[in-house]
Amino acid sequence: MFTNADTLTQTKLQELKLRIEETSPLIIAVSEVKPKNFKRDIQLSEFNIDGYEMLSTNIEKNTPGRGMLMYIKDSLKYSPFNTKNIKFEEHILCDIDVGHNKKILIGSLYRSPSGTEENFEQLCQLFKEYTKLRFTQVILFGDLNLPQIDWNTCSTCNNEDSKDFKFIETVRDCYLFQHVTSPTRGRGCDNPSVIDLVFTSEEEVINALHINPPLGKSDHSVIVLD
Repeated sequence: MFTNADTLTQTKLQELKLRIEETSPLIIAVSEVKPKNFKRDIQLSEFNIDGYEMLSTNIEKNTPGRGMLMYIKDSLKYSPFNTKNIKFEEHILCDIDVGHNKKILIGSLYRSPSGTEENFEQLCQLFKEYTKLRFTQVILFGDLNLPQIDWNTCSTCNNEDSKDFKFIETVRDCYLFQHVTSPTRGRGCDNPSVIDLVFTSEEEVINALHINPPLGKSDHSVIVLD
């Protein structure tokens, strides 16, 4: 389960907890945790969810971006995955040990629409570096803010110098499958867009994908994977 919360208020957190009770997901990821006008220190303990351990990035007051959280069911054996060679601003990666010498790489990603060209290049580098490692499966997901890609055809009307075209080529070079083709974000008169994405190294890893209503007044759907 993952979503862009557009600020994870206590009200949205309580709503998230109710949804967790219904679906019992193994992994939950939330981006844009902090408010846009961030004026106070946030304690990680504010976001605790019973039965889950928590990883975080950029939650502290003076860190860049809006912050991310990843909740991992406490019955899972996992390790945070070190990405010190990649400077992409907002991401959390971990590897899940599923036994029999098999590990799954799980990654939650967020790219701001106002992000720099360098940060975009680091996103592509992250895909290239970590999909070639010897994991049994790779699952990467998140809000990448690339609305001009048509994922039904894996194409864009933009030219070869565009971020859209370069990212499509990155996905192809990594032999990844992208599973979301219906709109996941809509606000006011804006055209609904497909910007919350799910990539896997094997197509059959995802049995079903559900696009559920947002948390509170967020404009991003909650994506649930089976």
